[in-house]
Amino acid sequence: MDTQGTYSALAVSLFQQIPSEGNQHCPKIGINGELASLLTSLTLSELHSLALKAERFLTVRIDKPVLEQALLEVTSEDDNIELQDQFLYDYATNRMMREFFGMHTTEFSARRKLMGLAGKGQHRPQYCDEETEILIWQQFQRYDHLDIRQRYLKVAEVTGQPLNIVWPAIQRHEVKK
Repeated sequence: MDTQGTYSALAVSLFQQIPSEGNQHCPKIGINGELASLLTSLTLSELHSLALKAERFLTVRIDKPVLEQALLEVTSEDDNIELQDQFLYDYATNRMMREFFGMHTTEFSARRKLMGLAGKGQHRPQYCDEETEILIWQQFQRYDHLDIRQRYLKVAEVTGQPLNIVWPAIQRHEVKK
């Protein structure tokens, strides 16, 4: 890895963040008003020369535990979006998306439209015959060891019914309990 190039790029980015009138965040990184004024008065050529010497005055440290936590959050968010997409492709209802993911109606509609799933009534709860409802409930009980969201997807997969049928069938049985 080219450390001089990395430090140089970081220094240039840092210098660009210092406006001519100074920056309130500068003291947090060790640049007082006087130093900020000096830096903003440099010519482009002088800034470039200074950036090439950045390794001498710039210290970069990665807080590994914090970075690892941030990475987990980012990958978790990606997994959550993929799971939301699965639910939407399988005709999850607006109420289901709100309960499982905190998704509001406007986001629900926008995401469906973005995914090419826009259409009236496609994601509204549908009701099935009694035989199908019993099968759905049995499968729901069978997979009680799964996370609730995975459980609904599994029941939809096993029964061949979309979530807009699975959800209301299970909700009717849950209310009876």
